Amino acid sequence: MRKQVSLRIPDHLLSLVDLRARKVWVNQATALRQLLYERAEAYVLRLLSCGEFSLSRSAELLGLRPGEVQDLAVARGVKIGGTPVQHKAGR
Repeated sequence: MRKQVSLRIPDHLLSLVDLRARKVWVNQATALRQLLYERAEAYVLRLLSCGEFSLSRSAELLGLRPGEVQDLAVARGVKIGGTPVQHKAGR
């Protein structure tokens, strides 16, 4: 589901959005969504790699299948899996 939200975005960040829009030939709204999603991916992968999120929760938040999240982690060079404490508790 998509929701429309109203945001106040600083001018310096809007300049970055405009740069992205011109570079990839999209409108400003699409460029902003692309930048937001790129950062969301990085944030979710970081939380997954440190064990704060499960693979299924990460997939849910990114709108992907778990295998796609694993592929994304490999492509970004992010190691995923349980922490040593979690592995020990699972034995």
